[in-house]
Amino acid sequence: MDSETAALVIKLQLLDLSEIKDNGKGKNSVPSDSDIAFDLYRQELKKYEQVSHDRLLALSGEAAVGRDQELLDMFAALELREKRDHLLAVSLHRGGGSVSRSRGNTACSPSTSKLPATGCSSSARAGIARTTTGTTAATTSNSTTSPSAKGPRVVDCVICGDSLSPPEAIKVPCGHHYCSECLVDLFVGASKDEQLMPPSCDRTPIPLDLVRAHLSTLQLDQFQAKQSEYSVKNRLYCHNPSCSSFLGEARPHSKSAAACGKCKSQTCYACKGPWHGPFSACAGDSDDEAFQALATEHGVQRCPGCRRIVELALGCFHMTCLCKTEFCFLCAKSWKTCECPQWEERRLMAEAERRVQARAEDNPNQEPVPHRIHLQRVQALADTLRTNHACTHVRWNYRGGGGTCDSCGHYLAQFLLRCTGCELLACVRCRRNRL
Repeated sequence: MDSETAALVIKLQLLDLSEIKDNGKGKNSVPSDSDIAFDLYRQELKKYEQVSHDRLLALSGEAAVGRDQELLDMFAALELREKRDHLLAVSLHRGGGSVSRSRGNTACSPSTSKLPATGCSSSARAGIARTTTGTTAATTSNSTTSPSAKGPRVVDCVICGDSLSPPEAIKVPCGHHYCSECLVDLFVGASKDEQLMPPSCDRTPIPLDLVRAHLSTLQLDQFQAKQSEYSVKNRLYCHNPSCSSFLGEARPHSKSAAACGKCKSQTCYACKGPWHGPFSACAGDSDDEAFQALATEHGVQRCPGCRRIVELALGCFHMTCLCKTEFCFLCAKSWKTCECPQWEERRLMAEAERRVQARAEDNPNQEPVPHRIHLQRVQALADTLRTNHACTHVRWNYRGGGGTCDSCGHYLAQFLLRCTGCELLACVRCRRNRL
């Protein structure tokens, strides 16, 4: 008999006893043997009723825990992540150089957070317990190796911060360790974002063989196709906007067409427009003139090497395209072959103002500085950007709180990293894999 049925039977028997007792009131002043037996039986039923109630309450609590386990585990994982944030901030304040964090605060990744969908692991719960007792220490070496006196030696993924046994970790040429998921994310991301190609860590390329076994057949094919495409400097794409398939390398002096295997359109190798026949002139010159008329006004220019559209960001007219071509933003000539000025002061000062304001917003409780001091800080940063516009981003500081990564544009809810050289804010993945 289940607990709910047993509780119902006990309740009905108690009601029957109460009815029998009420019917017999006033007949005898001295309790009879039957009255005493009924009272004893009623006491026994009351005990069973309490036991049944306790059992139902326990089962209800167990069911509630089962239903809410996912939410409880999520809060546990978030608490562990916040403890890691604190330990990392203390370590960086003391001069630590490497940064490894939870995947929940990484960006530029097609995957979702590593926050468990069905509950955090027992090791994560144990980590929370150890942290709250104050016995956990932060590690900030390059590979974030964590030897333990009571357990096996482990390493931490440089991107998400997960602890891994050495056989699970993938060591890349720069010396850092990755979990397979973060490394797969990097290669999948490189298939969609040319700035991540070739996949690198601290500007050191990562060989495909290190991750090949962890990629699906589709992911591997897509990566290799994009790797081949991105290796071509002057690319030709199908002129059909709804297709835009990669057709190979453009041929500026060719009088032939490339046939698209996907939509069957024909594209001119020279002007990259619809095929106009071998005896008709390319329409590229008029298009270039129209583009050039709007280029400077809207802050864009066409790379003379690969004809990719590039945008002026900081205000420095020295442009370096993804294809490595260096040219002047104003006239599109090779760098240092023209008489154009090097800077647009308006854009430079606007960017310096934005970064100084972002720095001030890091401490919302701090008293506002006088306007004169603020202007001095903006001018000082503008001078730094002017002389250090090609910052190598060597040193980074931890900056707690949410914000937008200046490199990839993603919003990070927990923390960002700030370059000490140019005040750039970046997420962990951009700091390692993009900048």
